[in-house]
Amino acid sequence: MVKNGGRSRFTITDDLALLREARSRNPFRDASAWLRVASGVQCATGKVFTSRAVKDRCDLLLSQYVNQDRESLRKSGTEEEYSEKEHLLQELVDLTNEFAYKFHQRQRKQSQGRQESRQIASATRDSVACAAYTATNLSCGAELSPLEDALAVEEESPASQLLTAIISHCDVDLDSPQSSSATDHEVTSPGAALSSSSGGACNVSGQENSVARNGTPKGKRKQDAADFEFLEKRMRHEMAVKEKEFALESRRLALEESRLELERERMRHQSEEARLNRQMLATQQETFLKV
Repeated sequence: MVKNGGRSRFTITDDLALLREARSRNPFRDASAWLRVASGVQCATGKVFTSRAVKDRCDLLLSQYVNQDRESLRKSGTEEEYSEKEHLLQELVDLTNEFAYKFHQRQRKQSQGRQESRQIASATRDSVACAAYTATNLSCGAELSPLEDALAVEEESPASQLLTAIISHCDVDLDSPQSSSATDHEVTSPGAALSSSSGGACNVSGQENSVARNGTPKGKRKQDAADFEFLEKRMRHEMAVKEKEFALESRRLALEESRLELERERMRHQSEEARLNRQMLATQQETFLKV
């Protein structure tokens, strides 16, 4: 027996027993019949369910069926059990309509909430992966070849679009420290003018490091230009392929039209030949009758 928190949990066998009892005793006409439904389920399954639990479970199954929540209805069981389950639910829905029984429809909202949670989690994973990928490339100074870059960036996926936006923003951020660094070297305080020779050496070293850092965005821009050129070539190639496919499709349609025209011509010839045969046969019959 499957239990959850000390209470019995419904299985596919329990659901089928419940639906059969509900169809047989029709608790939608008389609410007191839920006690008899619970007793019937207990006799069929050997599990103890209260009338409230049986009623709530039946309402839940009806709600899932009316809302076409096939995923929840197909969680377990064989195809035969699922078919019987759907057949019983359809009969119960007809009974609820006949006796104006109202059941709670809440399972659909829960399914939508779980779906939205999965979508948010998936989008978050994509964002984190793209950010980590971009940070790794920028810190290591790795340069992808056009082919590798095209393979790394999937065509028009949300993750690739986010990656492109992050890279473009990173290019702007890389240019900003250059101007701020130059401003720091130009505007100096009186105390800095009276610094020792060791401090001057440190400034020279800092300037050399700044120059070395300033070379990185240029290389990145060259790489971006090469990547853009590669993507442009690939786009032109894809357009050429599509044009060829369109031309082949047009030729195929023209050939099909020619074939249909030949078929119609053949049918006309056959019809004309049959007409001539009928005329000749009629002429022969008239000649025979005259003789």
